[in-house]
Amino acid sequence: MKKIIVLSFVLAALIFFGLNVNSSVRINNTNIGNSNSYIHYQVNIHPDWDITHSSCPLMVSITDGSNRIIGQSQLYHPNMNTYHFYEMGPVSGKRMAKLSNVDEWQPDNVCTFVSLSDSKSGTFNNGWNYMFDLYASVKEIIKQDNSTVSQ
Repeated sequence: MKKIIVLSFVLAALIFFGLNVNSSVRINNTNIGNSNSYIHYQVNIHPDWDITHSSCPLMVSITDGSNRIIGQSQLYHPNMNTYHFYEMGPVSGKRMAKLSNVDEWQPDNVCTFVSLSDSKSGTFNNGWNYMFDLYASVKEIIKQDNSTVSQ
């Protein structure tokens, strides 16, 4: 009889804890899903061969004018060239999108140095989308400009 009571108590606690976890996740997802409450930054990476075939880890991040990270840095994946960041706003100042090497113990002769960036300044408003384009080479910029002109 004691085993049944203990098991019932443990089961009830697990169910109660599970309901609390689900409700907190639901609240957080509603806030992120509400496009009017956050500033949305989209980073588009236009890689070259060196970046897509790099064996060293690269990070995508957005920083403010004081070099503080906005959101959470994301690990670059060669098959994924669009990254999303969110911030409460409105805010004024500078925002810089970066793709750079992860600060790790990798020796310099193993990793190709990567540092791409694009910046914007002004007022960033809630519910708006701000695009950053990181080009790995001048050839990619020219190709992008030519495709825009021909449209």
